[in-house]
Amino acid sequence: PTEGRSWLGKPAPEWTGLAWIQGGPLSLAARKGKTVLLRFWTSDCDLCRASAPALNELSDAYRGQGLVVVGIHHPKTRRARGLAYVEERARDLGFDFPIAQDEDWSTMRAYGVGTTFREFTSVILFGAQQKKRQPGGGLGADARQFTEFLDEFANGFGEDRHSGKD
Repeated sequence: PTEGRSWLGKPAPEWTGLAWIQGGPLSLAARKGKTVLLRFWTSDCDLCRASAPALNELSDAYRGQGLVVVGIHHPKTRRARGLAYVEERARDLGFDFPIAQDEDWSTMRAYGVGTTFREFTSVILFGAQQKKRQPGGGLGADARQFTEFLDEFANGFGEDRHSGKD
């Protein structure tokens, strides 16, 4: 995707206003040295459900090499504001990585979702120095589009082997 290219190499914003449902609380600062795949999702989104197996596959395949997958749910309905409801949906989707609720969408907006990123809003990948390495993009039902990028880090997640710096 071309949108968001101006964000490449820029520091990733800290996560704010989140209610942690599983695996938290986490801070971005505490993830320094790790490659992070940040997945914005909603419980009522067909594409989010369809892409869940690919997201789980990436998490399972690269966790041992230092990849941190974090799911940030942004509620769009009254029902989706309930933390128990989101926890149940995350469990149904097989998410075993950290999940938070962005009730007021403050973290989502800080990442440009809905402003800079209009076409693809769901996935943002950033490197060890917490600078964006991949523009926002959709995650389809196939994990291969991210596998090539993640393989660049396979022999040392946390190091930017692509350009020598993050």
